[in-house]
Amino acid sequence: MDPLQKAVDQLNQRLDAQDEKVKELREAVEEQADAQTIAALEVEGSKERQRRLLDRVEELENRARRQNLRIISLPEGADATAFVADLLMQLKP
Repeated sequence: MDPLQKAVDQLNQRLDAQDEKVKELREAVEEQADAQTIAALEVEGSKERQRRLLDRVEELENRARRQNLRIISLPEGADATAFVADLLMQLKP
């Protein structure tokens, strides 16, 4: 075998090795792209779930507020509970 053929064979081997590395890198990039797509879908799902939960919390807070009693001229502070208890006892039939 002449030296020129040897050099060509070595170049072919190196080229084959580079082709294999490129193929592996492409596969790795595709795997990462797939993983990113899955992660993006999960994030979107989480955002949607968070939005629904926030809406539900707001609805529950609004319902809780609707059930609160408002007593006009009720004094502020720690005496309010005692005042309301006394008032209800007086109104009790």
